[in-house]
Amino acid sequence: MLEEALKEFFVSTPKSRQLYERALRLMPGGISHNIRTWSLPSVGAYPFYVKKAKGCHIWDVDDNKYVDYWMGHMAMILGHNPKPVVTALQDQLTITGGTHWGTVNEKQLELAELIKDMVPTIDMLRFCNTGSEATMYATRLARGYTKKRILVKEFGGWHGYNDVLNWYVNEPQEDENESLGQIHELCDYVKAVPFGDIDKTIEAIRRNKNDLAAMILDIKMHLIKEGDCPKVAKYIKAVKEELNKYGALLIIDEIITGFRLAQGGVQEYFGVNADLVTYGKILGGGLPIGCVGGREDIMCLADPTEHQAGLKKKSEIVWIGGGTFSANPVTMTAGVETLKILRRKKTIYDELEIVGRRLRSKLNKILKETGISIDVYGIQSAFMPDLTRLNQKSILEWNIRLFNKGLFGRFPRGYISSAHTRDDIEKYITAVDEIKNEMKTKLT
Repeated sequence: MLEEALKEFFVSTPKSRQLYERALRLMPGGISHNIRTWSLPSVGAYPFYVKKAKGCHIWDVDDNKYVDYWMGHMAMILGHNPKPVVTALQDQLTITGGTHWGTVNEKQLELAELIKDMVPTIDMLRFCNTGSEATMYATRLARGYTKKRILVKEFGGWHGYNDVLNWYVNEPQEDENESLGQIHELCDYVKAVPFGDIDKTIEAIRRNKNDLAAMILDIKMHLIKEGDCPKVAKYIKAVKEELNKYGALLIIDEIITGFRLAQGGVQEYFGVNADLVTYGKILGGGLPIGCVGGREDIMCLADPTEHQAGLKKKSEIVWIGGGTFSANPVTMTAGVETLKILRRKKTIYDELEIVGRRLRSKLNKILKETGISIDVYGIQSAFMPDLTRLNQKSILEWNIRLFNKGLFGRFPRGYISSAHTRDDIEKYITAVDEIKNEMKTKLT
């Protein structure tokens, strides 16, 4: 089965194979992001190389066309190359002639004002270049504000590859390094709890209350069952109330959920206010970005002017460098145009909710017909079948089958954009239904 699927894959992607062989000589693993490779090199699998994209479609170097459900790591909620964003970028590049000036620019103010308008809990914010930087700066702000050291996070919570938070991410989720090169002593200041378990989370907060700076939450919208939303809201509110008792902060990592789950993200969708929030992905309109924002009394600690004036020591400032390319005019322009569309067309979120619910419902029905119950999780625009009982070869084969039907589905997980039509969704459902019998053979 797998051999047949791989043969189809190899026949349709010869140029990608050549590029991957070339990449292996240049980069470790042939990639610059760990998720961008097929995980079975022993059978000759390799990623396909994309050359262009439009709407919900991508084309590879062999001219194969796919419907994309990965959407730039979930960053492209409007689809690839939305016309208003492209037009604004062309104007930025041709009229003003700016990709990077290394100075302040008006576009960053416009984007900041849009964020504040859409997320009322944010008083002040700072831009940086990546989500990993944003979460690192958020925890630094929390520690600086509270003058405490310990952070609580959830098991499996992903906040980027910074040394502060890269603990308890992958199985086995134990007190051990996630990577060669990490300093294990840093783990002493990070405690992990099961997401959604109120009793264990509150117990961890109370146990560490004397040195607790914050809890950071990564609300995984692809792992939540629709019916469990009230439970999630109750959990977040209970966590916030408990943190307030000890002067600790709540940080919500909205790198994925920000401007995707709702205009106000997790805070609006679940009805809770965070002290600090981090953003990335959609905020950049398809270009690199990170952002940390929150209460003014916390964010003002990152103001460097008092140190520059000799009024504060450097150790009294929370330093947020931002990075060489922070708030560059190109990214700011793309972000402004994207948020303008999302603010103006509020029905985008209603449509994503409707289409997402239908997709999950249909997939659940098909998967149950395999004879083994596999639930498809997700809220809003996200969907993810629980494939924990399956092996990598089965998952890979399904991906290849869908690949050869013209669907870049990342079958274990996907996100819908406003560029996906209902016809696109029906085609995906049909494609999964067509490989139902193959799934049944492998699962029983």
